[in-house]
Amino acid sequence: YWNPAGLAKVLVREVAFTRQKLFQGLSYNFLGYAQPTNAYGTLAAQIFVLTSGDITTTLENPDGSFGGLGEAFSVRDFGLGFSQSKAITDDASYGVSVKFISHTIADESAHSLAIDGGLLYQTLIEELRLGVALQNLSTRYSFISQRLREPSSLKLAALYTFLERPLFLAADLNLVSGQRNTLNIGSEYWYRDLIAFRAGLKLPTPAGLVSGFSMGFGVNWR
Repeated sequence: YWNPAGLAKVLVREVAFTRQKLFQGLSYNFLGYAQPTNAYGTLAAQIFVLTSGDITTTLENPDGSFGGLGEAFSVRDFGLGFSQSKAITDDASYGVSVKFISHTIADESAHSLAIDGGLLYQTLIEELRLGVALQNLSTRYSFISQRLREPSSLKLAALYTFLERPLFLAADLNLVSGQRNTLNIGSEYWYRDLIAFRAGLKLPTPAGLVSGFSMGFGVNWR
């Protein structure tokens, strides 16, 4: 999902779907399909949509005072992407994605093209893997009176696997244009190859240590 080079690890056809109900009517949907091939590595396609739900227009009088409520409008971001990923050597793989992105606010809309690229590398240390992903290198687009680009980002990541126990530690540094840099730290532990316990911490935390902490679990069924 985050690094197109990871698609090289897909060995069978896979479909992934995510739906998130966020706050104040916001929702995010993602649908992806990956197909391994003999000649071209793994080919994939994905669709992602972010919608706001209805937002009521606020009217303003000439003197700046509140003028009542108007019709409702919505905000929508849509993306369609195509990816290709392949192993370079036994220890390294690459991936690239091309995305068409559309932004809509009420009756105004704008479109852009963006490229993602990524690498995964198994280091000489058997337990350690590294990854890098460059996202949203985009064309400029005009939205009403503004000339904009998609927010580009650089992600640097590491995964350490304990060989003698089912424990994984991961960290990734996110450098996003125009935003504060973040560091994410996570861990996963498997109990009897049946249940995975997970915990993570995002730094800097938004509002105290607890606000940056997350946890969850997974189940290995059959």
